[in-house]
Amino acid sequence: MVNKSNVSRYRELLKKKDILEEQNKFLFDDPDYLELLSYQATVYRQIYFSRKSDYCSLIKKYLNTTIPSHKFRARFLEMVKQDDEKAEKILQDFKQLSSFSIDVNLDGFSSLFGRISNNCLQAFEFGPKNDGYGIPEDEFRNSIEEIYFQLENYLNEE
Repeated sequence: MVNKSNVSRYRELLKKKDILEEQNKFLFDDPDYLELLSYQATVYRQIYFSRKSDYCSLIKKYLNTTIPSHKFRARFLEMVKQDDEKAEKILQDFKQLSSFSIDVNLDGFSSLFGRISNNCLQAFEFGPKNDGYGIPEDEFRNSIEEIYFQLENYLNEE
């Protein structure tokens, strides 16, 4: 792990966001607000990355048909929720944030993780329908398998 969090810059960005909100300004027009969002997203991504072995283990169980797809999706999304809560706590605790490190190998994992997360969310919300919103079960399994193969290759190169 490298790249220590820049807490002083994060504090500046939070203060500026608060000022802009008080002035009822549109936040997305401000490049500093986008920097703030990027900073926050990186903390979330690092939390997911720190549990990569747990996520990979769950995916393997699903692909080996140890657990059914509905339980896989529910468990995966529950893990994401837990990690989101942990990231939010870190972002609110400047002392903890000051010692928080970001892994330099985060980007490739995050991209693949995001694809799996999006597929789980879509299948969880809309089910295995063929209506343009849901994902049929065989298509869901194939997509998870394909992404997991890429994820394994990425993690083995790390």
